[in-house]
Amino acid sequence: MSDTPVFNLHQGSIPLMVSIPHCGIHIPDDIKAQLLPLAQDVRDTDWHLPLLYDFAKAMGASVLQANMSRYVIDLNRPLDQTNLYPGQDTTLLCPIDNFDRQPLYPEGKTPSQQEIERRSKLYWHPYHDALSAELARLKALHGHVVLWDAHSIRSVLPRFFEGKLTDLNLGTGGGKSRSEEHTSELQ
Repeated sequence: MSDTPVFNLHQGSIPLMVSIPHCGIHIPDDIKAQLLPLAQDVRDTDWHLPLLYDFAKAMGASVLQANMSRYVIDLNRPLDQTNLYPGQDTTLLCPIDNFDRQPLYPEGKTPSQQEIERRSKLYWHPYHDALSAELARLKALHGHVVLWDAHSIRSVLPRFFEGKLTDLNLGTGGGKSRSEEHTSELQ
């Protein structure tokens, strides 16, 4: 457990919500004690996004920022631990290795199902409850709301992607969140 809040929420006034699930760097002491020393550098953090998206607050958007490291729990993973990218490598709800496949825990000491459930209750649910509540508030005010899920990642990451990533990637969740017709207008 930790005195650090799970997230910071800035409530805005326009129908735009920015979620930044991987900007947190805090690891509670009880979890830190379980990790290998290399996990202390939280290298897979989406660095500088709160600063980059500071303009969103000024323009009236709601902004939800994680304070907990993705090494505590990955707020962008489903609770049932299904792979977000079927057929591709990915990290777990409670990651056991970093993006370079280096272990975060000593051998045989990865989080148990009970520990994963505890972290889900303490960190994942509060973040997603706040996200859902703020989206509902904005939708009630405006009749619609746009959710912008903000991320940043190294441009070369062979574990997940071939070659070099583009500087800006407007994802569509496999076409579920935005039609291909509208996506092509942006490229």
